[in-house]
Amino acid sequence: MHREYRDTHATVKTVAALTGANDRAFKNWFAANNGPSGEFVVALCRHSEEVLHTFLLLAGREEQIKAKRVVDAKNKLREILGLLDELQG
Repeated sequence: MHREYRDTHATVKTVAALTGANDRAFKNWFAANNGPSGEFVVALCRHSEEVLHTFLLLAGREEQIKAKRVVDAKNKLREILGLLDELQG
């Protein structure tokens, strides 16, 4: 979470609202005093690419990580091709 979120008051409020957790819980997760329960891990995965990637890696699901990277790369390529079409059009 440190790579994706900074420890600011706004971040605490945002992540707490996204996950349904209270501010103190997020501060404890961020400080590694304790970890989120299962329902909060799912909520964090829903809103955080970093948490999802780490979760899949720890679960030994490297193939899902690769598949997601392929889909993400294809989507970026489509976006770039669209921009090129606009520039030529």
